[in-house]
Amino acid sequence: MAQTVSRNRSAISRKTEASGVEGDKKTSSQWDNIGKIKAAFPKSKMMVAVAGGITAKTAPEALAKGADILIVGRDITQSKDIERSARAYLNILGDDIDQYRVHVE
Repeated sequence: MAQTVSRNRSAISRKTEASGVEGDKKTSSQWDNIGKIKAAFPKSKMMVAVAGGITAKTAPEALAKGADILIVGRDITQSKDIERSARAYLNILGDDIDQYRVHVE
C-alpha cells in the first residue's frame, strides 16, 4: 500500500493543484479528475472532497462526477440569507443528511 501511495502521490498532487480555483470557469471540467484519482486507488475506500467555488448550482455536477464531500464556504457564509443557502445544499443532498456523516474511530 505504501508503494502505491508513493507512486501515485505526484499524480494526486498534480490533480489537486489543478482542481477548482475559485472563479475559474474550468472548475466543472476539473471534476473529471475525481474519477482519475479514485482509479489510482481501486482497492481503497478513499473519499474525495472538492472545495473552491462550490455553489448550489455547481454542487450537483460535482456530486455526479464522484465527489464524496463538498466543502462549501462563501456561498453560505457570505449569503444575505445564510439559512436559505444552507437549506439549498440540504435539498441537493436529499435523504437523511446523517447518512452522509463520516464516522472515524
